[in-house]
Amino acid sequence: MFVMKYQKEILIQELLEHFDSDADRYSELWVRNLYKSTFQINHVDGTGYGYGLRIAKSPAQGNSAIYLDVDNLKVYLSADADFTNRGLVITADGNTLSFNDSLIVGTGTIGSASNCTINYSAGNPIVWSVNSVGKGGRFHSDGNTVFWIAGPITLESVTP
Repeated sequence: MFVMKYQKEILIQELLEHFDSDADRYSELWVRNLYKSTFQINHVDGTGYGYGLRIAKSPAQGNSAIYLDVDNLKVYLSADADFTNRGLVITADGNTLSFNDSLIVGTGTIGSASNCTINYSAGNPIVWSVNSVGKGGRFHSDGNTVFWIAGPITLESVTP
């Protein structure tokens, strides 16, 4: 067992003994590091990260991260990590996908919609197996198929 540290140089020095001598770049080490058994990631107490896996990028413009914890998979800016209503979230059961706390697709009751709903712009639902022609006329479902622009189309001949 070895300990991974944040400093790139220390990580390389500690892991080089496990690889060929020509492995001198950070990405080469990770590509060559293949595990043949289960690999468990545990956060260190006091870090403030209660997540099982965190993949992060910290450019000068800001931080972004992917978090995988016991409740869901989250993709958002690190600055939004403490807000439950920010980012792209897939629940652990796989039944709900939301963005910035606005449901995109999921099971259960959402507003006036029933089970198995997909929301498009501004929370307007498309409900499977229900004729859902709305006043906006942008989407229509006949129960089996979803159509775009549910309204009459006027065709006229045009002289070239």
